[in-house]
Amino acid sequence: MKKSRANKGQFSVIAALLVSVILVSAVISTYTLVRHAPIQDSPKVLTAIGEMNADIKQILDFTVGYYGSILKVTGNSDYAKNLTTTYLSGGLVNIARSHPEWNPSFNLTSNNFSTSWFMPESFSMGNLSVTYSLESLGIEGVKYETSSALEVTMLPSDSGVARILVTRDNAEPELGLSKDDFWFYNYTDASTWELITPPKIVISSDGVYNITLPEGINPDAYSVQVEDNRGLMVSAFYSPNSVASESKIPHYIYAFDWESTGMLDIYEDLSTDTFAIELLQNGTLKWLGQSLDVIPDESPIPPVCIKAFRVNATINGVNQEVPFQVEDWATLT
Repeated sequence: MKKSRANKGQFSVIAALLVSVILVSAVISTYTLVRHAPIQDSPKVLTAIGEMNADIKQILDFTVGYYGSILKVTGNSDYAKNLTTTYLSGGLVNIARSHPEWNPSFNLTSNNFSTSWFMPESFSMGNLSVTYSLESLGIEGVKYETSSALEVTMLPSDSGVARILVTRDNAEPELGLSKDDFWFYNYTDASTWELITPPKIVISSDGVYNITLPEGINPDAYSVQVEDNRGLMVSAFYSPNSVASESKIPHYIYAFDWESTGMLDIYEDLSTDTFAIELLQNGTLKWLGQSLDVIPDESPIPPVCIKAFRVNATINGVNQEVPFQVEDWATLT
């Protein structure tokens, strides 16, 4: 009897161990199957979404560059935005046509494009929000938001060397530019503006470009156009007064007095404090047909839109904005 009970007890222990082994094996097998079982179409879905987002981002890059090109030629931001929105919509259509196997559809929720040019801190940027579906893959209502930007900051410069910080999306340093991507505005003897490239640049890891100024560029006041490999373009302005001032507004300062001009007697005989001084495109100031001697030397007017002009004068010791009139007299010098 005792022997029978002992045998029965041994059998129970062995049976329990076998059950444990079977359970452990089952858990391991189940885990292995779950771990290695393919989730149907998930890599294909993720790849499609990633590719679609990349295509949309690239279209936005091109579109911001397109907006800048139109604005540079026309100076009309409303006209540029209308054409740019049409261009962006056409780009989304082209993306859909390039992936007919996914049967994509888009809903452009919002888009915006803006520039700030000829400033010590200038930029071109754009952003969009789009919702899309890939019906053939069973994907619906994917919302994607992205932005593109190129920013240029003029830093205090050494004599003959410009220091320019260039960043792109999310303030990342732009390290991929060459000297052929920088164009300085040069005023020619023919009273026109031309763009010339610098002879040498040195790039820092933080996105600061040390650029040797081209011959003929005034180191105290100059404008530069920067363009990256996406086609985004920015025009920025440098002068020590603008970079150092709190307002960061680009400006020229002209100073003269009537005695130094040899016209003091005429000025004192005026019966009014209101008179007209002409500022020619090449920076010359004229009054009653004669040139005024100014400090510093004349600086030509950069190719900026009329809305960017503000004229201040010191009257009775107070600096204040004064009214002015703009007329296009072509190449008068």
